Amino acid sequence: MNLRESLVVTVDEEGRLVLPPEMSAALGLRPGLTVAVEGLPDGLRIRRPVEHLAKVYVEPTSRCNLACTMCMRRAWETLPGDITEKTFAHLLEGLAACDPLPAVFFGGLGEPLVHPRIVEMVAAVKALGVPRVELITNGCLLDEEASRRLIAAGLDRLWVSLDGIRPESYGDLRAGALLERVLENLRTFKVVRRGRQIESLTPDQRRRFEAGVPGWHDSWRLPEPTPELGIVFVAMRRNIAELPGVVAETYRMGAHRFLVTNVLPYTPELAAETLCEDRLAISPFPTLWNDRLRLPQMDIDESTSEALMAAVHSYETGLAEHDLSNITRRCPFLEAGSATVTWDGRVAPCLSLAHSHEEFFNGRMRRVQAHSFGLLGEASLLDVWTLPEYVAFRRRVQAFDFGPCLTCKRCSLPDDNQEDCVNDVPPVCGACSWSQGLVQCP
Repeated sequence: MNLRESLVVTVDEEGRLVLPPEMSAALGLRPGLTVAVEGLPDGLRIRRPVEHLAKVYVEPTSRCNLACTMCMRRAWETLPGDITEKTFAHLLEGLAACDPLPAVFFGGLGEPLVHPRIVEMVAAVKALGVPRVELITNGCLLDEEASRRLIAAGLDRLWVSLDGIRPESYGDLRAGALLERVLENLRTFKVVRRGRQIESLTPDQRRRFEAGVPGWHDSWRLPEPTPELGIVFVAMRRNIAELPGVVAETYRMGAHRFLVTNVLPYTPELAAETLCEDRLAISPFPTLWNDRLRLPQMDIDESTSEALMAAVHSYETGLAEHDLSNITRRCPFLEAGSATVTWDGRVAPCLSLAHSHEEFFNGRMRRVQAHSFGLLGEASLLDVWTLPEYVAFRRRVQAFDFGPCLTCKRCSLPDDNQEDCVNDVPPVCGACSWSQGLVQCP
């Protein structure tokens, strides 16, 4: 079910909320689990229990056909590799043992379509009955054959990374790619997907559709197009002006989901391209000594931006009744109930901790050391997920018991993710750009 839906629930005689079974299942609520409930100004927020594995990111490969300017692969020392049949078999076995089955997302630091068996992997995961299978690609290898095979395999959602709509701007970021090839592949994908819709019609429906019988659409509808198409845009100073064109052009190609993320600066050069430096001045978390500042909806332009940034500094800030401090210091991977499986079978808590790398924010370099809790083949997916130390880590992340290292410049601890002024058990997440709402993934 869609957790964004507004549902009416009942209150029993003892004052307990009785949730519909489908909502309990979607949140992973089972008898005996401990659930965090937050008090909000106008109600309550039920957090997903940390025991619920709802989504698994799978990195099929760390190889790629491109050498993009903003990719971690330009600044790491990790050897490339592909997930093996043996490791993938362990993954399938682990997924099948989950109840309920989690969604699966094929992505990571490589290009999934480079893996020679990616379509077979999508089909195998889909055959388990998982609720949703997604995949992200740069679109260069998404030719007609790849489109047909992915659609036939049952892929539910396809994400395409597209960071420019002019050949010169696109080529400046994604070295080795041709924009027109990607756009032509998207046009082909739309045609192939449309053909699949029509193939699903009954003979009578197809005759009426092809004849253009007036009113045919009132008595029945074409099934929803699958896979859904989404676009991911990595925003930088050099390309942000391209965003409206990217959205408009890909909407005509059938995209209906659009995700914009800040670039994660793996190098000092990329740090100069970020669009969130002023955003870091906003108070990153609620404190006992901060007062509250409530803002209305307002245009952010040359007249207002400087004043607003100065006003919100060191205050808990609300925008049209939404607490801006509440969208930071909250791990999106934990909130989604997710884990990450790297190409070599390591089970990491998130994409950020899947590979060691460097990040550059606020004029300083921070070393992020990879962290995993187990290796598929040595332990099952559920065995790793339920390890006491992994569960304890997820509880810490849910409480976000970490120092505000992304904005603090008072000590040298923020130089890596091994300890901070609050916690000396690695890894610490106070400087994670995902938790600050700066970087996001599908």
